[in-house]
Amino acid sequence: MSVVPTVVAAPVVVQAPVVVQTPVVGVVGAPVVQMVAASSVGGVAVGDLMSIEGVFVKQKIELLEVVTGFETKNKYKVYEFNNGTKGRQLFKAKEDSECCERQCCGPSRGFDMNITHKETKQPYLKFTRPFAMECFCACRSTTTVFSASGATLGTLYHPFNCCTHVLQVLSPSGELWYTITPGCCCTQLGMVCQCPCPACMEIHFPVYAGNTDRAVGEMMRHHPGCSKALITDADHFSMTFPKDAIFEQRACLLAAVFIFDFLMFEEKQNNNNNNQY
Repeated sequence: MSVVPTVVAAPVVVQAPVVVQTPVVGVVGAPVVQMVAASSVGGVAVGDLMSIEGVFVKQKIELLEVVTGFETKNKYKVYEFNNGTKGRQLFKAKEDSECCERQCCGPSRGFDMNITHKETKQPYLKFTRPFAMECFCACRSTTTVFSASGATLGTLYHPFNCCTHVLQVLSPSGELWYTITPGCCCTQLGMVCQCPCPACMEIHFPVYAGNTDRAVGEMMRHHPGCSKALITDADHFSMTFPKDAIFEQRACLLAAVFIFDFLMFEEKQNNNNNNQY
């Protein structure tokens, strides 16, 4: 008679999750157990934008553009903006566009805006706006916001309005998240006067929830200084995020700063617009 060997299954070992014990201040011997987890969206760590109240964007002065009038690729530095104060630099932003479009099409040109970490040099976000020669309701500007991995985070749409500029911040599915506008052209001095003084350079752009009149954040154009304002179109902006904004929404609001710079403040080339007033 044959004997069937008995097989004993090996025990299954389940590895316990890693925890970090953070002591509670003022209470001895009472640690608080916290689960450590990396948060990311579309392959991008969200901590940089989620841990700050807003961003301060400073455009770099291009000496070649100042001296020769040759339109160069825009470059920016992005800082944290907390309690109305500019903090440490987080990112660098650089425009990628075609040379002929920059010289002949001015702010209507198509471009990619690449956002990279200042320290690691790694890609963080990308904003893509195709060429758009806007004419009343036709050919309106649309910008798509991508993560570093190429995932779509949202879009920005510039609808036609005869009295002001309006930028709609939309989800990937088309839901209206926010509406940004400085209001009617006659409500702020900076909308009609180009003098390089603080009263004319500073413009407020409330961020409204959806299609309502409830302001939940604010973008602002700051006075860069009289000398800089006289010789260049380099601007300074801040964007204060809504407190409940998720990462995708904050990424789109950051993109809105650059789009408004192109729509309202990017001067057209002298060699292509000498006769425009």
